[in-house]
Amino acid sequence: MTAPTARARDTPGRPPAPRQVDGVLIIDADRGRARYDCFRPGCRHICEGPVYGAAIPEFAVTVKTEHLARHHQGETS
Repeated sequence: MTAPTARARDTPGRPPAPRQVDGVLIIDADRGRARYDCFRPGCRHICEGPVYGAAIPEFAVTVKTEHLARHHQGETS
């Protein structure tokens, strides 16, 4: 983000810029499971997982990158 953009957004009386959530990583530590939900428009594979136990740390690190590569033509953000 550039400095002028930040100042414009933080100007009193100006509404905050809308934010879009593209995906959510959900980790349920009590039950030892995790999943990734994709909210990108048109995604036909909206859920990755669930994974359990010892697989959770690796899943948390790689799931977004792997999902984007498989289902969103290599999109990176």
